[in-house]
Amino acid sequence: MKVLLHNIGNKFYGCAQFERSPCGFYFARHAESTYNQQGISSGGDRNPGLTRFGIEQAEGIARALGDCEVLPGMVITPPSSRNVDTARIISQVLGLDMRIENALMERFLGDWNEQSSELTASLLKQGITPPNGENAQHFSKRILGSFQSLSRFFDRLPLIIGSRGSSRILFQELTKSTQTHLDNGEIVLVHVASMDLRISNLQRIQPKS
Repeated sequence: MKVLLHNIGNKFYGCAQFERSPCGFYFARHAESTYNQQGISSGGDRNPGLTRFGIEQAEGIARALGDCEVLPGMVITPPSSRNVDTARIISQVLGLDMRIENALMERFLGDWNEQSSELTASLLKQGITPPNGENAQHFSKRILGSFQSLSRFFDRLPLIIGSRGSSRILFQELTKSTQTHLDNGEIVLVHVASMDLRISNLQRIQPKS
């Protein structure tokens, strides 16, 4: 997937605007999980649910997207509870179909699950592979392959519910952005050039409280 990105440093708050037929996808990180609340790490091999605040965050994502000029055509999520619960709330509010995509699972952290998120984030940034976990190359290849596979839905402008890890791949591998990841409940709109799947723009959408 070749990338051409413009204005990546500019933040866009509000609803998505289109000059032509939309092609691309919304991407949101799942809402706050119980592990996020505790400040401990949770890979794809752990399955915490949402907190009460996380439920409110998911509802805020739905309200923000509901105000956009073009609604998502569907919701795509990995099977983890924190993602599925976020996706289900949004799909119910907006009346959207939901699709499970196994390859979007968060990176498997093995022995680093339930350790300090701050510590594990630092170790991962150094390129260290978690014991009994997934190495960086395999994770990146898996997520990029998932985006490539899902490109067949980009004319429907799907909403992809991802994780910290998949948002990092989106920013660093596909857009070459200086931003490292999305926080819980944050949303971006990714414009894709329809002919060669180049990313042509990325806009940030402000969730509603």
